[in-house]
Amino acid sequence: MFTHKGRFFVVGRRNIAGRSARGKGILPESVWNAWSMVFYSLTRKRTCLYEINPNTLELYPLVDLPSKGDTAFAGIVPLSEDTYYLVNYSSPLEGFNLPWIGGQLIESRLYGFILDFSEVK
Repeated sequence: MFTHKGRFFVVGRRNIAGRSARGKGILPESVWNAWSMVFYSLTRKRTCLYEINPNTLELYPLVDLPSKGDTAFAGIVPLSEDTYYLVNYSSPLEGFNLPWIGGQLIESRLYGFILDFSEVK
């Protein structure tokens, strides 16, 4: 998590399919939990830059960073007042668009990005 001009941001994993826990319905909790984990593991993920609403603590996705497969353990450092260097790991960007669990079975690489917030008010 980092702040920029009084706004709060975080970089994290985004499930392209949306939330995996969508309500249990009539299933027993143990069955629902197992299904939720399977669903999450079989869907595709991205590393996303989110803005945090400090009043509600809700996350708002701003942009997906180049990423796929097993991804989203980022580190970030400021370079200047408006730029940041972000390093993230991901399954190879030029490879197949694997679901999260598939990405865990192949290599991961580190990718670096410069985030420019010079036009953020």
